[in-house]
Amino acid sequence: MFEYFPDNYVWTLATMLPLNCGGSASEVDEACRSLRPYAKANNAAAQEAWYESWKKLAERVEALARTHEGAGQDLSAGRKYRRACIYYLTAERVVGHRDPRKIKTYEQALNAFRKAIHLRKEPVEFVEVPYKGTSLPALFIPGAGGGRRPCIIHFDGFDVMKEIIYLMVGDEFRKRGIGLLIVDHPGVGEALRKRGLYSFPETEVPASASVDYLEKRP
Repeated sequence: MFEYFPDNYVWTLATMLPLNCGGSASEVDEACRSLRPYAKANNAAAQEAWYESWKKLAERVEALARTHEGAGQDLSAGRKYRRACIYYLTAERVVGHRDPRKIKTYEQALNAFRKAIHLRKEPVEFVEVPYKGTSLPALFIPGAGGGRRPCIIHFDGFDVMKEIIYLMVGDEFRKRGIGLLIVDHPGVGEALRKRGLYSFPETEVPASASVDYLEKRP
């Protein structure tokens, strides 16, 4: 595995995330280069430096995206909004849940993601899966081809969310004729951060709700 921070395994894994989601290697290096002196410490000051460096990069790339958008260059704008999204999420991951910057940075990531999908006209539906009197936010990507298509329900890991899964593999399923329902289930992503839905052992409950939702689609 590529190790940008040989003395900090967690930071190395976190650095791989934007690279695997379409980030630019030069931009990732821009965010990480100044962080090397902090990697061994891995203390509160180091986490703060991580947040500030990645957020600064995200805001710079988002500003470039807005410039493209204003010039009517939708594809270029969308590409940069995609990268801004993953950089915001990379910054957000180290912030404590009680820190108000966490939800603000997360909202910036969601907004950048929606702009990217809209401007690039990617076949993504923002849907709600009915669940226990509320709903679970999800992305539905139809498989390419005519007629009824198979569909996979994709749940996230504990520090991953639907936008990350889509940026990694969403289009690959679609091109193969397979639909994808990517769900922020209780305990992750938007379900946790914006709706206060916590994880619990019976994963079959949100899984069943997701199946019920798909069965109602044509």
